[in-house]
Amino acid sequence: MTEESKKEQKARQVREAREWLQWRFPALFEPGVPLAIGEHAPIHETARAEGGPEPWAIRAALQSWTHHPKYLKALAQQHTRRHVDGSEAEPVTAEQAERARRQLAEIERKRKQAQEDEKRRKAKQQEGKKAPQGEEPQGKKESEAAKPGGRPTITLKKKRRPQSQQ
Repeated sequence: MTEESKKEQKARQVREAREWLQWRFPALFEPGVPLAIGEHAPIHETARAEGGPEPWAIRAALQSWTHHPKYLKALAQQHTRRHVDGSEAEPVTAEQAERARRQLAEIERKRKQAQEDEKRRKAKQQEGKKAPQGEEPQGKKESEAAKPGGRPTITLKKKRRPQSQQ
């Protein structure tokens, strides 16, 4: 049995915090329901009173939710914000809706870029597999290959030490 790394432990605690939030405040975590501004305070108070998740895990779970495309779409469509009890709060302003639209556009741009990068990577892999045996694939030779930073790889030879005379 292996010990859980710190990173895995934090991820598990954030996942548990998200599950607790969804169980404790189900009306807030439906797609299309923006949270009222400042709703983190009563959530933290409830968690403290009930022995819920750590404050940092709640913050991380809330941040993850409020940056999710479903949440941003609700903001962009200017749905009414909700309090933790499910009652209506202030409406989403035009500036907030515009910011959400920009964030959604950026997410979509990054998603498309990642897809294109993946297609290029797969095409490059296929190109390397198609090269006849004994020949290197088109492009730079291994000795000319560049590191991710754009600098060529240099291999240094060991210095030969003179053998001592006896």
